[in-house]
Amino acid sequence: MSIPTEIWHNNKVKLGTVAAASVYADSNPAPVADPSGRDGWLFDKSAATDKFNYYFYGEGTNPMTLGEFGGAWFTAHVDNYVNTSSVPFITVYTKPTGAGDAGAWYRTRRVYACRHDTEVTLGMAQQYNTEAINPAYQFPYHQTHLSVLQVTGPNLDTEEILTMAVHSDSGSELTTQILVTNVGFYRKNNVVHSPNIYLSS
Repeated sequence: MSIPTEIWHNNKVKLGTVAAASVYADSNPAPVADPSGRDGWLFDKSAATDKFNYYFYGEGTNPMTLGEFGGAWFTAHVDNYVNTSSVPFITVYTKPTGAGDAGAWYRTRRVYACRHDTEVTLGMAQQYNTEAINPAYQFPYHQTHLSVLQVTGPNLDTEEILTMAVHSDSGSELTTQILVTNVGFYRKNNVVHSPNIYLSS
């Protein structure tokens, strides 16, 4: 019996649409539908430089600062595991100011990744969270904490978030295969209405 994924999301992006192209942006190759029939976006690495970047945050009318950021997460099937580079990670970027920026197009970058001893069950859906306990969406899946945090830049609470993304590691093995089904984030004081995007094939 499959989980009725549709009931968990408040947005949906379908492969083959303009919206999907903006989400996977500079990914190579572009995600495809899973030949086994699982819904979501499948990444199948076939060249050394292949990786995906799925951007899932847009501020709308209410910009979010790092101080307001409560957490982010994604659900995915990791079909082959060699080491931690086989598992996707989350990156949060803030807006550049032109002075003291850590990158050409961002001020601060936070990278949330898994530890070397993270439990990964091949082919099974898991929810990967930046926080140890995710109060926003508890899928009926194994909960995995992306507990390794790497920060580049000033990392001030007042910085406004530019974008967030789920990435695969460009250094992963050629056998890397990952199916991502949902991505989301939440504010510290507004967990109930957290945006959650369903990546549909």
